[in-house]
Amino acid sequence: MNMHTATLQERFGLPVDPFAPGTLTDFFFVGGQRRFLAQRVVHALYFSSGIVLLSGARGVGKSRLLDEVLLDLRELTDNCRIEANVMMDGAEIRRAIAAKLGLIATVAQDNATLITAFAQWQPAGREPQPIALILDDAHLLAVPVLVECLVLARSAGGRLRLLLAGEPDLITACEQAGADAVERIELPPLDARETADYVLTRLQAAGSREPAPFSDSQLRELYRHSAGNFAAIHEWLPTLLAPGATPTSSRSFSTLVATLKNLPPRHVGVVVALLCIVVVLLLRSGANHEAPPTPANTASVAASSAELSERRSVPLVLPQTIAPAPAPVAAARVPEPQAVSPVSAAPTAAAPQKIVQPPAQPSVKSEAAPRVVTALPTPVPAPQSAPHSTPIQAKAVAEAAARDLSADERELLGWSADQFILQVLSAESASAVARFIGSTVDGTKLHSYRAQLKGRSRYIVVVGPYADRNSAIAAIATLPPTLRDQKPWPRALKSVQADIRALDAGR
Repeated sequence: MNMHTATLQERFGLPVDPFAPGTLTDFFFVGGQRRFLAQRVVHALYFSSGIVLLSGARGVGKSRLLDEVLLDLRELTDNCRIEANVMMDGAEIRRAIAAKLGLIATVAQDNATLITAFAQWQPAGREPQPIALILDDAHLLAVPVLVECLVLARSAGGRLRLLLAGEPDLITACEQAGADAVERIELPPLDARETADYVLTRLQAAGSREPAPFSDSQLRELYRHSAGNFAAIHEWLPTLLAPGATPTSSRSFSTLVATLKNLPPRHVGVVVALLCIVVVLLLRSGANHEAPPTPANTASVAASSAELSERRSVPLVLPQTIAPAPAPVAAARVPEPQAVSPVSAAPTAAAPQKIVQPPAQPSVKSEAAPRVVTALPTPVPAPQSAPHSTPIQAKAVAEAAARDLSADERELLGWSADQFILQVLSAESASAVARFIGSTVDGTKLHSYRAQLKGRSRYIVVVGPYADRNSAIAAIATLPPTLRDQKPWPRALKSVQADIRALDAGR
């Protein structure tokens, strides 16, 4: 137990840390639509379609919601909950169902035999009820396995109800499996107000009686780091909200003051002088940008605005590519030379101010043609991507320019978002990732990237890409043993690209 956790318990006089793993296992937060969504799952599973898809990001409380659903179903169905894994197939799921119901293992050889066993199964001392098959972490299942589960549920004549719960990748997999007519329910993260309510109600469930133990600034800091994710709330709360903890800005200022105190006086003087120079430069910059209007610069702005408005009225076409416009059109669209303010005649790319003025009293016919060609500004073409670059590659180049991306991150952003990868490793340090990649000597190409997960930096190692989810799962068997031992699992490449793009979010 760390110092923050021990102090947190002492402050509130609690017998246990309410945010530690394994504590308050019976606590269910009814806010954030959790109570409503649990009832909706039960209704859809028992009274409606009989096939339900529950999706949500990792850490938003899917497994805890399933616990509540099972409690509500205990008088309505015979429940069979299975924790899925990436290597599970249809036969293993059928064997698990048979074991849960106390059936002999031979009935699990195929769907038809198992459905026949359902019809003959008679629970002791009561009438048979519908069987609720609940698959948690179903996003780890291959698409053919999901197809078998869907066929089993649809062929059981209402005797079997199916609930698939998993991360958002499950939606794509179910679409590939043909799960069109299913009830889809999404479990969102908490918002800022719900996050504060969750912290308070969980403390109260552990025995705390303080009405408002944390300040608004502390709760805002917690929400900024956790984004309403239960797992991230539990991870960040002891650090950010423990007694003595201060907001990030206060800690930064305190750290700066402490650093200055530890410096020699001579160095402190240098630092203070540099800070003064920076402040002076910033003030001068602000003065330049916010100078009060004067008659001179007012006239300049008005003239520049008039010139800009006139230029926007001219079609953006290179003069040499079209025939000169007729004289009346040119006279109407091009301003008279004497109407242009000398202040606005600043050098530009087209340099119109260098044109020799026509004679004092030229005829309209003689001066129209020259002005059509010379007065039109040469348009500057907008920057464009390479002629053969795809939109994905152009976006990757723009992102790379905005932030210093590694070569692997650039390559991952350049792949098609419809593809899949296998996540092999997640570590807290770049050195651990480098050692792991260096130990792979069989020539398998691995990519790594940095992401912000649960408020902290993580270094992810992936292998791929693969055309679809099935190809990614099938590729696990072809990986070397050192990679298979890491239990790789398939992920949509679009989620990886989202992790890379969101690295600096919230800073």
